[in-house]
Amino acid sequence: MPSPRDILELSKSILGFTPLAPFVPIVGGIAKLLPDDDDETRKNKERNWKVKHIPEWKAMCRALMDIPMAPERKAKALEGKIWSEWFDFYGEPPKEHWVEELHRNIYRAVVADMAVAGISTG
Repeated sequence: MPSPRDILELSKSILGFTPLAPFVPIVGGIAKLLPDDDDETRKNKERNWKVKHIPEWKAMCRALMDIPMAPERKAKALEGKIWSEWFDFYGEPPKEHWVEELHRNIYRAVVADMAVAGISTG
C-alpha cells in the first residue's frame, strides 16, 4: 500500500504537466514533511496488525471445530474472514498463500492449546 508521501510525490509529478504547475513546489514541500515509510516500518505495521487479530481468529477457529461441517468449509470460512479483514484494512487483496499459511498456523495453535487443556479434537 503506498504511503501518503508516495502519493504526494506522484501528485507532484502529475501536477508538473498541468496548468497547476506553479503548485509543484508546495506539494513537494509537503511530501518532504511526511515520514518516509520504509520496508521495516511496513513489516512492523503488518506484524502488529496480525498480532492484534490472532486471538479473534483463534476463537473463530475453535468455534468452527464444534460445528458439524466439512473441514474444507471450516478452513474456507476462517480464510475468508482473514482475507476480508486484510482487505478492509489495507484496501488490497492479500496473497492467497499467505492466507492459507496463516490459517494453518492458527489451526495448529488452537489444536495445541486444546491438547494442553486436555480437550479432544474429535
